[in-house]
Amino acid sequence: MSLNGRLKITFCLLLLSAVTVKAQNLSFARNVIDSLCAPGMAGRGYVKNGSATAALFIESQFKQLGVNALKGGYHQHFTLPVNSFPGKMKLVADGNVLIPGKDYLIRATSPTVNGRYKIVSPRAVSNEKRFVRYIKRKTNGKFLMLDEKILKIHKNIADSLLQTNFVRAAGYIVLRDKPLVWSIFSGAAPQDFPVIDISHQARKRGFKKLEINVQSEFLPAYPVSNVIGYLPGTRFPDSIVVIGAHYDHLGMMGSETFFPGANDNASGVAMMLTLAKHFVTSPPEYTLVFMAFAGEEMGLKGSSWFTSHPLFPLKQIKLMINLDMVGTGSEGITVVNSNHYPGVYNRLVRINADNEYILKVAPRGESCNSDHCPFFMAGIPAVFIYALGKEYTEYHNINDIAAKLPLSEFEDITRLLIDFLNAY
Repeated sequence: MSLNGRLKITFCLLLLSAVTVKAQNLSFARNVIDSLCAPGMAGRGYVKNGSATAALFIESQFKQLGVNALKGGYHQHFTLPVNSFPGKMKLVADGNVLIPGKDYLIRATSPTVNGRYKIVSPRAVSNEKRFVRYIKRKTNGKFLMLDEKILKIHKNIADSLLQTNFVRAAGYIVLRDKPLVWSIFSGAAPQDFPVIDISHQARKRGFKKLEINVQSEFLPAYPVSNVIGYLPGTRFPDSIVVIGAHYDHLGMMGSETFFPGANDNASGVAMMLTLAKHFVTSPPEYTLVFMAFAGEEMGLKGSSWFTSHPLFPLKQIKLMINLDMVGTGSEGITVVNSNHYPGVYNRLVRINADNEYILKVAPRGESCNSDHCPFFMAGIPAVFIYALGKEYTEYHNINDIAAKLPLSEFEDITRLLIDFLNAY
């Protein structure tokens, strides 16, 4: 066989090997995301041991891959306060049974409530004094319904109502024109009156009567854990790069409705584990520490706990890379804190330009919106990477499911990060 023929065969074998590795990585990532979004994970929250089940799954992945535990084991335990909804979740308006997650959401601050109530729907009069007099006179012991027009015209009053309930309403209904988005962050400080967000599409005629049965349980010290593993560096084991991703999500709203959290943030955990899978067989010169954080949705609790209770000296961390919502990518990625760390950003841009992995590496300034922030605030170089793309927009709802998540540029983003870490 000629030299030219041997070169062609070698090139084809290398290409086939690259394609095979890419397919294996995507299959591995899909399996991780499918597992984390399964009903048995209960939305990775605070009902049916969802958070703990997810933490044990990540520990098992570390063990299978060959990622080492720190001296005290894989788990860093702590507690957090949270208002949970473990039981009844029933809402009937004028005889119409509403579907939790689809038609309505219960604010995380809401208490247990069970009963039948009249609904007051005030007009959006422009005179604030008349509006306040009306609701004080009509609302006591009833549910007050606020639509988008009232929220806009009487924003300050509406905010005060929903925070203090100064008219002593039985509760509040807020009609939403935009898609419903749930948050559990406020559940750390529950209130003594319920607030329900209802989609305008779910509202039939009127809404004059409400039957409600919601069971909540405030847990002042719910046990959770960060899951942490590492791969020692071959030359500089005391120099550390942290790869982080939060594994928690919103959990359950009632005993049947759960929020899968495929993009937010099963995708980030899958990418973190895919990176671990790669570097187990080809470790870099410095130590890689992989951190799966608990409690991000409750206010960056896991990352804050680690930085205030570090398991090794923080000064050893040369860089922290946070991965959150990386399940798309058709429009590239964004690097938060790029203005603070131009060296990191420019290297990512240069590697991407040389290899044409993704459409763009976009810069963004400081933003304390994910688990990079506590590291950054502690003086540690930290960036947050998330994917860009309109091909998938589900967020904090029951439709953020594994089967729909495209993983459009998952492998190429992973490849970009591997090249970056090898060159760091």
